[in-house]
Amino acid sequence: MSTFKKRVLPTIKLFAIIVICISVSLPVNAAVRFMSYSYSSRWRYAVENFSEHQEDFMTVAEFCIKACSDDPEGSGNYLVYDRDESQLKCKNNKDAVASDEVAQCFLRVQGAFAEKGATLDVVSYRNGSVWFETDNGVYSVVYSPCGAPKAANSASKVISKRITENWYHVTRKV
Repeated sequence: MSTFKKRVLPTIKLFAIIVICISVSLPVNAAVRFMSYSYSSRWRYAVENFSEHQEDFMTVAEFCIKACSDDPEGSGNYLVYDRDESQLKCKNNKDAVASDEVAQCFLRVQGAFAEKGATLDVVSYRNGSVWFETDNGVYSVVYSPCGAPKAANSASKVISKRITENWYHVTRKV
């Protein structure tokens, strides 16, 4: 075997191995990054310090159940915070005005939604569950004593992750 073949063949083999390794590792790396980004972005709006605010969430949820579950038409099943009057009330139930303590709990819950792109927008009562929903509609904290929450309509899908007993992080499936 000539000197040329002795020097060139190992170099060609090494080059081929490097090309194969790169060809395999790039798609695998891209897939891993995509899956981890997809998972982390799905829960990016999640309330991280829920345990610190759980009592506040529960106080607001109890008021919402009491104030909004009586609406026979289901059109006013959500809470509204009136900044001018500093009052929390059920939209269509004018008699259901929260105490100052409940209103303060609501403000602390609102502060728990710290992500700029997804602040607390509405607290609604649906099918026995209380939904603390973000303004972008992607994420909610849900109090659901009847098990994992279901989507409001059959056209949309949700993914839920249990926080504690009866409490769930919920995000829309994209």
